[in-house]
Amino acid sequence: MSDNENEQDGRAEFELKSPPTDGITHIEFAERSSKVLLVSSWDFSVGLYNVEKNSRLLHYRHECPVLSCCFLADERYCCSAGSDGHIIVKNIQANQRDPLSVIGNHRMAVKSLKYNKHHNLILSGSWDTTVNAYDPRMKNLDDTARVSQMSHNGKIFSMDLLGDDKLIVATSLQEIFIWDLRNMKKPNQQRKSTLQNQIRAVSGFPNGEGFVTASAEGRASVDFIQKDSGELTSKYAFKCHREKHADKTETVHPVNCLAFHEKYKTFVTGGSDGYINIWDPYAKKRIYQLNRYPVGIVDVAFSNDSKNLLAVACSYNYELEEDPVEVPTDRIYIKRLSDHEIKPTK
Repeated sequence: MSDNENEQDGRAEFELKSPPTDGITHIEFAERSSKVLLVSSWDFSVGLYNVEKNSRLLHYRHECPVLSCCFLADERYCCSAGSDGHIIVKNIQANQRDPLSVIGNHRMAVKSLKYNKHHNLILSGSWDTTVNAYDPRMKNLDDTARVSQMSHNGKIFSMDLLGDDKLIVATSLQEIFIWDLRNMKKPNQQRKSTLQNQIRAVSGFPNGEGFVTASAEGRASVDFIQKDSGELTSKYAFKCHREKHADKTETVHPVNCLAFHEKYKTFVTGGSDGYINIWDPYAKKRIYQLNRYPVGIVDVAFSNDSKNLLAVACSYNYELEEDPVEVPTDRIYIKRLSDHEIKPTK
């Protein structure tokens, strides 16, 4: 079956052409279209892909590994950052004709980027323990675009938006911070995570009702937030991405990534075992497990429309005690999910 035939099949899954050549660090659909996917990588590149045509539209390069990327309000522009701490704003349509604009800097690598459209802020989380907020309309080389800096106790490992006005931050000390973007002088909440091991990812409910955290020790936790007070109302943790063997032992795999489905409020976990699980956070149960992928899952992203597309980034993450003789190639899959795979069961 050709790629075009494959993509026209509503239940089909296909592999994107021209993927990055080193570890994939982040993937993100454009907000208003499932056609366009943004991808960053350890190979110093940021690429823009047309999912419908299965082609890479263009790409640009940093001078270092790129650890995160995001679209801005005008999807002709994106932001990217990596191990050198520089935060880049790029006119994607101009491709190589337009120089890279440095909007700000961190003292160490930038691990996570988010764009909040309601406050027109680029948010950058760094291993230097800070989250910076930038106004993308002010592209300067001297950090004057920075409107706020939020300090933490540990390195920033993961961030996500929590509703329209809040940011949730997970650190290397297993701490969770919740910030109100309308007043960034001090966090609304600061507490220890339910998870005791290294946090790999945090993701907010689309409606702001809570958040999910994933750890390197094959566990995830779900926390609910009371709307009026902002206090936590309930929480639970569960085991996942664990491989049981015939001798009754089990291999525990890191849970590397999370993503929520906007409509159904279900979420997926992606693990180094190559599996993607789909969960109902309210019913506290797994809805579905996709077929195993040939390489560990490092990031996932849902499209922001009714097409139910799930982008899956697969890269070898060096979790094994002995690396394979031939390191698996990096891949990005696009899968169209059916309702029964992601919709909560009554």
